[in-house]
Amino acid sequence: FLTGSLMDYAMPRATDLPSLTTEFHPVPSPKNPLGVKGSGECGVTGSLPALSNAILDALVRAGANQAINPYAIGGRRLAHLITSPAAVDFFETALTRGKANLSIEDVQVRPGSPGSGQRVDALKLSETGATLLAVVREGTPIVQPPGDTVLRDGDHLLFFGTTDQLQAATLKVGR
Repeated sequence: FLTGSLMDYAMPRATDLPSLTTEFHPVPSPKNPLGVKGSGECGVTGSLPALSNAILDALVRAGANQAINPYAIGGRRLAHLITSPAAVDFFETALTRGKANLSIEDVQVRPGSPGSGQRVDALKLSETGATLLAVVREGTPIVQPPGDTVLRDGDHLLFFGTTDQLQAATLKVGR
C-alpha cells in the first residue's frame, strides 16, 4: 500500500479485505413509535475506513512520523474547492504549472542555527524575496508573524517563493 504519491496509491479491492459477517439484530429502535430502522449497506460502510485506520495505526507504530489518510485529504480538498475555488486554482497553477517554479518550504530552527533566538525583522527575510507565511510553534501557527517575534529552537517557518528565494531564506534561518 506504500507508493511514491497519492496518484499511485493502491486502493484496496474486495479481494484485499477479510471476509465480513452480516448479522441481524431484531431490536426495535427507540427513536420512533414504530421501532423501525433504516436499511441498506449501513452495516458495511465502516469496513473500508476501519481498514484505512488500521493501516495508518500500523505505520505510526512502525515508526512513521506522519501517516497520510487519503480520505481526509480528498475531503479537505473537495471542501476547499467548493468554498475557495480561486485559491485552490492559484496554488495548483502556481505550484505545478507556473514558469516561476513556486513552492512552499518548511524550514526548522535548530539549536545553533542563524535564526535561533533572533527576531524575525532582524533576519531581514524580505531581502530573500521569499514570503514568510507563518511560524509554527509547538503545533500552533503564528500567521504573518510580527517583526518582534523571537524565533525559538524547534519552530517551523513556512515560506512561499521560488527555489532561489527559498534557498536564500533557508540560509538566513538555518536548517
